[in-house]
Amino acid sequence: MPTVDGLHALVRQARVPVWLPWPLPPGWLVSGFTGAGDERTGARASAVSLSGPNPLGGPADMLIIAEEPGVGLGAGLSGLPGPDPGDGFAAGQPNATVEVGNHDAPLWLVESDGKAVFVGEVAANWVWLVLWPDTAGTLLIEPLPLRDLRDPTQELDVPFGALSPRLPLSPGGTTPRTPPGRARWLRHRKRARGRPGGTKPRNGPARTGRRGALRWRPCVSTCTCTAARRTARTVRPR
Repeated sequence: MPTVDGLHALVRQARVPVWLPWPLPPGWLVSGFTGAGDERTGARASAVSLSGPNPLGGPADMLIIAEEPGVGLGAGLSGLPGPDPGDGFAAGQPNATVEVGNHDAPLWLVESDGKAVFVGEVAANWVWLVLWPDTAGTLLIEPLPLRDLRDPTQELDVPFGALSPRLPLSPGGTTPRTPPGRARWLRHRKRARGRPGGTKPRNGPARTGRRGALRWRPCVSTCTCTAARRTARTVRPR
């Protein structure tokens, strides 16, 4: 079950907003959260899951994702090839709006089977709202107010519910796996000692040798529902 301590851990490491609708829609609860990143760069993407009643009847789920361009968490959780919304995005009039501070940010509907996916941009980061079923998109008929949980001036009594099945867990529910849409990570060549033209890794995992293969491991510090995060072990040249 999600806890406030796990949410605070994600907030501390996030380099992007951790969005939460506030006030919450009536009857809705926070049902999970996750991030994508590593210990060196911090969380370059965050996702908060909520569950509650569908305005048109039945249960509903919502994911709110914030991410740097090119990460691909939002596209992966939306079932899109990604990593970004794709060609033709924002070609017409916006379909919905979120309210951030005193400003409205437009969102555009992106087609996806069985769900309503809205995407926009706030402070140079993507914001994705993914709702199941697609009829739950009626929650956005009115502008949805969002709060960034990184803001230290606010104290919110966040209610928690059972863990959402919409977050990227394995069928067993315990071991994280790669989200459906593979995140695009920057790879750099290892710096060659004594060779001209060597490049120094700046962002993302380094390209490794045979013994230093990339691997996925659970996040143990950012959240209770643990998203998979990519790490690398670099073998230094002898």
